[in-house]
Amino acid sequence: MLAVVDSGGFSDAADRLGTSQSSVSQSVRQLEGIVGTALFRRGPRGTTPTPACLEIEHTARQIVAQLEGLRTTHRPDAEMTGAVRIACFQSIAAHLLPPVLAVLRERHPLLRIEVDAACPSYRDPERQLLDGRAHVALGQLPMQASLFTAAIAHDDWVVVMPRPIDAAERDPWLRLRRLAWIQYAGGPPHPAIIRLLDDRRVNTVPIMTMSEDSSLMAAVARGVGFAVMPRLATRPAPPDVQIVDMPEPVPRLLGLGVDPRLMSTPPIRAVVRAVLGAGVTSGDDVAITGAPRGN
Repeated sequence: MLAVVDSGGFSDAADRLGTSQSSVSQSVRQLEGIVGTALFRRGPRGTTPTPACLEIEHTARQIVAQLEGLRTTHRPDAEMTGAVRIACFQSIAAHLLPPVLAVLRERHPLLRIEVDAACPSYRDPERQLLDGRAHVALGQLPMQASLFTAAIAHDDWVVVMPRPIDAAERDPWLRLRRLAWIQYAGGPPHPAIIRLLDDRRVNTVPIMTMSEDSSLMAAVARGVGFAVMPRLATRPAPPDVQIVDMPEPVPRLLGLGVDPRLMSTPPIRAVVRAVLGAGVTSGDDVAITGAPRGN
């Protein structure tokens, strides 16, 4: 069932599992007989899960993860197998995750890591975790109280604006009053950000919204407007872009989230250990912490 959901069809699921389409169809029919209802609808636009399928998907993913854990519990670390899905932001995938992946590759060369960094909203990693689409969420804290969470980095919000043509024009806040606001779609504007912009008579009515980090930076570089972004998301900054600190620090706490019921599975526990202990570094202006904040 999960292979069909993830692949979007029976044929692709069969290719993914290395079996025949008829075998996949038979397995789904057997499961439908157990639950007493259809799990998929087949139509001209492909195969779509029914509400019943979506309702049991999270439980099914937990069962699969726990079974993987049982298979690897008594194996040496180097022989740990299975797959762990990580949901995160683009900036985390680019700047914080690489040392974690290097540690996992060294310790568990047979463990497969699947990273989904296409999370435009600051709540998307947590949603994927709660929906069962991810085993580990790397995103913005706080997350839901039922999850195990731990802080991994302290980031801050900064102003991103076109670099001035006139070197004598030094006050960025005066220039900001003449620029339009491109809203960063990673989440709703922080109230402190709105207050600081309003206090300096900067426009707080966005002319557009963009979710992709590099595209937003390119638009700013071309003079379309300014943006307020997490510092981590501004890297690498184009030469025509100026990064300006907020008048008062507006922090953003990054961390991991895991369903505590899955913490006993060795592959997921291995990823958590690597995230908290890999010594990730992204520069002096983003503080890294490994202090757990469990719920």
